[in-house]
Amino acid sequence: MDPLKSPDSPSIELPAAVLMQDVELRYGAVRALRDLSLRVPRGSLCGLVGPNGAGKTTTLRILATDLQANEGRVEVLGQTLPLGAPAVRPRIGFMPDSAGLYEELTLAEYLDTFAAFYGMARAKRRTAVEVAMDLAGVRPLAGRRLTGLSRGERQRVSLARTLIHDPELLILDEPAEGLDPRARVELRELLLLLHERGKTILLSSHILADLEEVCTHLVLIDRGKTIYQGSRRRLLAGGLQHCTIRIESLDPPGTLVDRLSSHPGVVVDEQGDGVVSVTVPSEPEFAADLLRRLVGDGVRISSFARRTDSLETVYLRLTEPRDPPA
Repeated sequence: MDPLKSPDSPSIELPAAVLMQDVELRYGAVRALRDLSLRVPRGSLCGLVGPNGAGKTTTLRILATDLQANEGRVEVLGQTLPLGAPAVRPRIGFMPDSAGLYEELTLAEYLDTFAAFYGMARAKRRTAVEVAMDLAGVRPLAGRRLTGLSRGERQRVSLARTLIHDPELLILDEPAEGLDPRARVELRELLLLLHERGKTILLSSHILADLEEVCTHLVLIDRGKTIYQGSRRRLLAGGLQHCTIRIESLDPPGTLVDRLSSHPGVVVDEQGDGVVSVTVPSEPEFAADLLRRLVGDGVRISSFARRTDSLETVYLRLTEPRDPPA
């Protein structure tokens, strides 16, 4: 797979908000990223997935102009980094995995300070602070000093700061970390709302269920390299060379098995009570053709369900331990 092309539409590409090609970053003798390439389309809600130490935070810090790659090409919102960093910074919102707060300030003062950093006039700052607090769900903390906050409250405050200047691109490093279940649901709803408003969002997370529910695109990295990128649908549908189909028929199971045995590429796994499970090639076209042929053979199909793996299953398979590189 060419990591710079969309696997869903190889001939037509959406404009890129983020582009990285053959990027390498070294900390002394340690290579945190090695020939990493990825492409995030404008307007997408993209999840960056990988095990601890895979290079997720390093990747996000490069895109946020906080780190500079040793080698490779990096573009953000049409600007080549690091030369274009001054033009990019006002257009992005970066939420690191942990950020210090000015704890002597109240929340409203804290957000107003950052709005001022972006050159907003006082009247505009007041509106921006109100909107950011409402979006992040922290309005009850408006007059409270930022000391003694819980981990979840600190995450919400950081998210409000990230939104204060209405950025085009949001870069969020583990935004759900420390949030309770209700707050994670609210975060997912907020991400979907921002996505509907046309924001491009790139976030990393170990909470795979959250990414599976909200992301339009996914980038999987391992040991500093991209191992998959593209739509969530394509990853889940094409994660395996074979898949399982559960077929129910009004005919006796033996009749269905006889018909299936005549189709090349079909392996019968189990049968009973009018249900037959088969293993077939994973291409959706194969399943569609199999169903068409069974109906054409006169088999009375009452259910034909193609099982797809969860994101967690695909993730674990693609990042399973391997021998370390030489």
